[in-house]
Amino acid sequence: MITVQKNRLEKSFKSEQSRLLAFVRSKIHSLEESEDLLQDVFLQALTHLNVLEAVDNMTAWLYTVTKNKIIDWYRKRGKPTLSIQSLKVDLKKKMKNSPRHDFHLSKVAATIQ
Repeated sequence: MITVQKNRLEKSFKSEQSRLLAFVRSKIHSLEESEDLLQDVFLQALTHLNVLEAVDNMTAWLYTVTKNKIIDWYRKRGKPTLSIQSLKVDLKKKMKNSPRHDFHLSKVAATIQ
């Protein structure tokens, strides 16, 4: 029975691989890290072949596992942060494009310098 589940998994994974990768890349943006994460999804599925007997929709299951791996990826890395330099650049652009908010933006810019 495990061989049947493994074949079923491999078939579903191969048919969905490019769409799964696109899904991961839309959330992570790095091709290398996206490919690594997707490989982890497949390895996790291989180690849980006994669970797959109860799975009716393999595609939905793969997307759920992939989504959970993405969430884990973000948890491990913490919340994304911006550098002060990138904030300064953004503020300068906003100040240039929005003269009516110059006073408030210049106060913020002075605070982060």
